[in-house]
Amino acid sequence: GIVIRAKDRKNENVKSAQMGLEKIDMKALNSIPVLLGEKDILKTIQLLPGVKSGGEGNTGFYVRGGAADQNLIILDEAVVYNSSHLLGFFSTFNADAIKDVSLYKGGMPAQYGGRLSSVLDVKMDDGNNKEFKFQGGIGLIASRIKAEGPIVKDKGSFMVSFRRTYIDLFLQASPDSSINGSTLNFYDINAKANYKINDKNTIYISGYFGKDNIGVKDLFENNWGNVTTTFRLNHIFNDRLFSNTSLIYNNYNYTVRLLNDVTNFKATSLVRDFNFKEDFQYFSNKHTLRFGLNATHHRISPIDITTSQESQVNPLTQEKRYGLETAVYVSDEWAVNEKLNFLYGARLAAFSLLGPGNFGSYDAAGNILSSEKVSDGKFYRNYL
Repeated sequence: GIVIRAKDRKNENVKSAQMGLEKIDMKALNSIPVLLGEKDILKTIQLLPGVKSGGEGNTGFYVRGGAADQNLIILDEAVVYNSSHLLGFFSTFNADAIKDVSLYKGGMPAQYGGRLSSVLDVKMDDGNNKEFKFQGGIGLIASRIKAEGPIVKDKGSFMVSFRRTYIDLFLQASPDSSINGSTLNFYDINAKANYKINDKNTIYISGYFGKDNIGVKDLFENNWGNVTTTFRLNHIFNDRLFSNTSLIYNNYNYTVRLLNDVTNFKATSLVRDFNFKEDFQYFSNKHTLRFGLNATHHRISPIDITTSQESQVNPLTQEKRYGLETAVYVSDEWAVNEKLNFLYGARLAAFSLLGPGNFGSYDAAGNILSSEKVSDGKFYRNYL
């Protein structure tokens, strides 16, 4: 079997009270067989016990019987709604740009919420704060390059990584006109910077931009992409207490378009979140206390279909929906002695459905019973 665990965590599975945690050693990825020369974090995770693959060409994974959409996948605290490139053959995460990967397969810590099955917490590389470095790689269908170095030596650093496929070049070389006009590619950019303002304050800013494009000439076009941005302030109050204040933006959009005259249409959907988080950590002699809160504003555009005049498809626009998701949590790890630890916590979450919008009540047959118009920013329903 393949053991994927950092050296400094050799005995942590025995000594730690946290259960079901797997840490991925990024160096171990180099020794694992890969598809078409691309190191893949999600494929590596599927080799772990308790994790099942969704099949070849599918980066979806199933943890201990849960569904693929019950996994919380976050990149520098930002939710990633679609973690795949090229219909699942590659994952969103460029291994060159990643510093740390943690998979919680059960007993998730209280600071995480919103999913039932597992948490995949991915953190980008901070960059080298002492010297400039460049690295890259050329695969069968994709290439990548990474640059990192100091902003101010020993005080701040940056990292930028770019990856792109070049399958298009092979398609364009085809003598078949229906193939050489087709599109099949993806690209993504990872960037991160940090700066130590003083002994008590350090700022971090990171971002991800990825896009997939698939299409057949004169037939259809399909593209989707993720965008995330995270700003974080780390503040040290004293030797025992510190905090992380984070502002997070993430966007996922999906578009499909049919190009023939009879069924010509363009359909788009969108999920956009703004998130504020405040996390504290307090150390005492035998306790490690974590507590905090977060609030996320969701904007969801289910579907928007536009058509040409000749198309037999009817236009359709579903109302945008807005929601506010809030949560507070507290957890404590208590080291009673060298052989006995306790980890316990609680999380209280709430969801509010917001206006503007028209909201209806329906019977079991789907018939509308009543309708209510809610103005912008007003609360329609609250769930706890």
